[in-house]
Amino acid sequence: MNHRLPGRDLAEDVRRGVSLLEGLLALLLTLFLVGLLATLAARHRTATGTLTRRAEVMEARRVARDLIGLGIAGGGAASPGAGRELWLRIFVGTGTPCGGGDWWYWGRRLPDPQRDSAWIVSAGGDVHVLPVLSAGTGECVTDGSGQAVRLGLEESGRGAVLVRVFEQGRYRVGDAVRYGRTGSSAQPFTAAVLDPSGSSLARDGDQVRLTVRGRGDSSSVQRRWIVR
Repeated sequence: MNHRLPGRDLAEDVRRGVSLLEGLLALLLTLFLVGLLATLAARHRTATGTLTRRAEVMEARRVARDLIGLGIAGGGAASPGAGRELWLRIFVGTGTPCGGGDWWYWGRRLPDPQRDSAWIVSAGGDVHVLPVLSAGTGECVTDGSGQAVRLGLEESGRGAVLVRVFEQGRYRVGDAVRYGRTGSSAQPFTAAVLDPSGSSLARDGDQVRLTVRGRGDSSSVQRRWIVR
């Protein structure tokens, strides 16, 4: 018969106990590290999301400021629309007659009959607003800083000495900055990161007031322009 010494059995039991304790400690340490890493990852995602949202809010402020400011600085007429909307006339180009019914034209883009109108000045100083019926390439000679454009205007546009081509549309500031041409729905120019209850665009007397507040922010940023 084989007899095991009591001391040897005790040593083996101690070793098994130590191994079990070590395994339990290793498991607890692993769980702790996994939890710590998960917490850090969640905080990182939160911080990244916050930074991204703030960057998008700043971009929405810049887009609204630049677009509205550009339209008003160019002499565009602003009028209130429904709700948070503001109608704004944005000039896109200027032309002077260069013979044969053509215009020497320069600007941000060429005239588009589908979206533009013409603000014209006659030789006597009268001002009219007419639709742009057609637009094409002209044949008169320019000095190189513009290009020859042939505009189709109504009879009352004949004899004009100046034309300013403009696009009229509406801006809206709510959850995002949106713009829509006449007859079309307003499309977003920015991400929907604004607080609609604290963001607006309106005309108040001779001023246009822009108020922008990011979603989750406690304060708003305002900008005002004087309109003629």
